[in-house]
Amino acid sequence: MVIFMAKFFASTSPEISGREKRNMERARKIASQGMVLLSNNGALPLAGGGKIALFGNGGRKTVKGGTGSGDVNSRFVVNVEQGLEEAGFQVTTGDWLDRYDKAVEEARAAYGEEMRAAVEGSGVMPILYLFDHPFKEPAVPPVTEEDCRKADTDTALFIVARNSGEGKDRRPVAGEYGLFPEEEENIRILRKHFRKVIIILNVGSVVDTGFLRRESGADAILLMSQAGNIGGYALAGNAVADVLTGAVTPSGKLTGTWTRRYEDFPSSATFSHNNGDVESERYEEGIYVGYRYFDSFNITPAYPFGFGLSYTTFRMETERVEADGEKVSLKVRVTNTGDRYAGKEVVQVYYSAPWGKLEKPYQELAAFGKTGELAPGESQCLEISFPTTRMASYDQEQASWILEKGEYCIRVGNSSRNTSVEAVLVLDGDAVTEKLSNRLVLDCDMKELSVKGRISYSYEGEQEQRKAAPRITIDAGTISCREAVYRKENPQLPPAPGEKITMDDVRSGRASLEALTAQLTVEEMAELCVGTARGGMGGNSVIGAASAACPGAAGDT
Repeated sequence: MVIFMAKFFASTSPEISGREKRNMERARKIASQGMVLLSNNGALPLAGGGKIALFGNGGRKTVKGGTGSGDVNSRFVVNVEQGLEEAGFQVTTGDWLDRYDKAVEEARAAYGEEMRAAVEGSGVMPILYLFDHPFKEPAVPPVTEEDCRKADTDTALFIVARNSGEGKDRRPVAGEYGLFPEEEENIRILRKHFRKVIIILNVGSVVDTGFLRRESGADAILLMSQAGNIGGYALAGNAVADVLTGAVTPSGKLTGTWTRRYEDFPSSATFSHNNGDVESERYEEGIYVGYRYFDSFNITPAYPFGFGLSYTTFRMETERVEADGEKVSLKVRVTNTGDRYAGKEVVQVYYSAPWGKLEKPYQELAAFGKTGELAPGESQCLEISFPTTRMASYDQEQASWILEKGEYCIRVGNSSRNTSVEAVLVLDGDAVTEKLSNRLVLDCDMKELSVKGRISYSYEGEQEQRKAAPRITIDAGTISCREAVYRKENPQLPPAPGEKITMDDVRSGRASLEALTAQLTVEEMAELCVGTARGGMGGNSVIGAASAACPGAAGDT
């Protein structure tokens, strides 16, 4: 067995290096760029400084990343409370935050006892118990009249935090996908006592926003997500303060569709625990995944794919569309039409392919581009392009990607539900773009979704736009086709050499990697592939030993 000696790559100095400081600033910028403003009646941005009331389980217990491989240990974490204080605010609800800290401390102690009792004598490793039964934060304590009075401000922030990660699917119940009843009641109380109530979602995936949209009376809803970690620092608190104060104008866009009801998801009835089967999952959506489903089946979302507001407004003007058998390119001018805030906008280009032999979604995202920061009145032209073959669909019978004859609508906008038809590409014949072979075919019947007989989403004036749009003919004969060449036999490793080979020999060129691999047994090669513990570390790692040389990585902590 080849022994791999661990070499440590993490910083072992208590002093913060210049590199770390640069990464801190980079992390802060990236985090603020990804936050999505879901609604705002003018309450944001906040005037800097002054008093502010902070409630919710994410105020101090801000989630920076998910569980398992979604997390990385940090030198330090800046939570929302600290971020606000560093931005010049005085957080006046320390007593309420202290009460929640105590509730979490008691819940963690009880959880630890429960875990010990469950694994003792059972042979179950604690890490496996953690996967199946992760710690769940307790419900928040009530906000009292005294809390509101002592806050001594007209502005309240309520942070809804939900952790996410591998090993545990979220259920459609209170405290997981849904809000705790205590959270809803607290928000109602805040609405009565504060002029501004702002909801911040510190979540790693979609949550139920029904109450927030219909009943909360929230003045603004900001998706801060889980703001991540770069360079050993989690600066979520700083980044959200940047957005709340307008130091950064939000420009993030949703990468998924947020529904009005849980039941609107096509797999809601069978997902995970919902049908009692957590051992197998049948992906029957076929091509209708995400926004492709909601658009094709005409289901109105709460917040569509690609959506995200700003503190300013923008105008998009498509100045040019060109297309041939190789590439589709657009020139789009974006102008900041506001009069106060600078900001960035994301231009999204979608296409709608014609139905022929194959079903197609209503539209699919083809490309996008983001402007620089535009001052009020300032414009920028974005050049956006994508390969023509990107609009192809897979034909299982031919085992090929094909562009079917017909009209391809090119749409431009700033979300999947806010676009206009800017050109119609007319393909004069079918074109095969890639010839493959069907591998790993299904060994059971699968009834995939079909939109036949359904009326897809549309909007007023869409047909008129389509008729008025410039038409560009593409010669199908100019579209190139690639053909995959499959290996008929797997290559054989050379015979194991008589002398021992190390990685140093490979690095120096004295031996090949194939020769080193040839001296390993099948079991040793399998261990390297799956990442089990190796060398002198002892025991077997359930998660993997890839992070053994980098303290702080989640894989081994």
